[in-house]
Amino acid sequence: MIKVLHCLSNFDKGGMGMYVLELIRRYNKQEFKMDICVLNQNAGLLADMAKNAGSEVHICPGGSRGLRSFAKSFKKIIKDGEYDVVISHRGYSSGFVLLAAAWAGVKVRICHPHSLLSANMAGRSLLAVAGSKIQKKLTMKYATGFIGISQYLIGTLFGLSQDNKKCSIIPCGAILQNNSDSDAVRKSIRAEFGIKEGTTVVGHVGLFAERKNHAFFVRAAEVLAQNKDYTFLLVGEGPLEQSIKEMVAEKGLKDRFIFAGWQENVSGFMAAMDVMLFPSKWEGFPISVIEANANGLPVAVSDLPLFDEALSPEAQWCRFPLDNPARAAEIVNMILASKAEYEKLAKAARIHGIKFDISNSVKKFELFLKEQVNNTKKCAV
Repeated sequence: MIKVLHCLSNFDKGGMGMYVLELIRRYNKQEFKMDICVLNQNAGLLADMAKNAGSEVHICPGGSRGLRSFAKSFKKIIKDGEYDVVISHRGYSSGFVLLAAAWAGVKVRICHPHSLLSANMAGRSLLAVAGSKIQKKLTMKYATGFIGISQYLIGTLFGLSQDNKKCSIIPCGAILQNNSDSDAVRKSIRAEFGIKEGTTVVGHVGLFAERKNHAFFVRAAEVLAQNKDYTFLLVGEGPLEQSIKEMVAEKGLKDRFIFAGWQENVSGFMAAMDVMLFPSKWEGFPISVIEANANGLPVAVSDLPLFDEALSPEAQWCRFPLDNPARAAEIVNMILASKAEYEKLAKAARIHGIKFDISNSVKKFELFLKEQVNNTKKCAV
């Protein structure tokens, strides 16, 4: 049995946390044991769900106590759990984690970044930039393997590609639901939130955080609201939720917005939408867009390079610049203007979305870990 320790900065209801939780729920229990190490003071909102799935959740605060103190505590967790593999889900800041894992004798050390945030140096102090460069060097030195959730992300962060034997491109994957009762679910959710028959719903699913750019969504909604049949449905929670609610109120759109909070049944809420508007400033690989695809929900997205991979070829035109909310609104209107075009986009989205079934991602993930462990054993012979 291969024992794996996943290391996260936090274990909350964002895309990365939910993906790791689904891995924990779905991996082959006969061949692997997977646990969590949260590099924070708190276990996180998803910890109990991971425990219910049979995993242990360790807490090991990171650099605030100094590298030596952290490494000592981390080494104890590794030794007690007899872990064969350590996976850091932290981008450049994986460096200290992988170094500490090497000190603890772990032979297979994987860097598995989920965001481009660590590569963004804008507005950061010289000390922070220097620290990030050091962490990147440590990551490159001490990682024995890399998992990229998109080719764009792993290429941008580390200059790697699928051709590198140490690297594998494994999109996070989405939970594909049975859509046979989608009409009933659509009607049920719309009724629950008082959405009138004939209303067009423009939605978004994601954490209320800077990178998701909800403020842009509101500015685009201000343009779209000229059509009285439009309602805006936001699914998620997060630190910026209250400020976005205040922005909506200031623009006189309070009656047009629905804040649904965090929902586990994301597929059902997407069934209640007619189009999704996704104006992210940066992403690793947007699971919400993949889930929208799988549900046949057309999406208008910000013009980020990674959407080359996340959108179907037919939907590549549904992209807008991040400085132009009016253009985003125009694209939403264009998607909805023609029934034939809408159905074409919806069909292409479903076909594209099926490729990202999380079951396939888990199988690829397990295969990569086995290859890494076997390669280490061969080198030791």
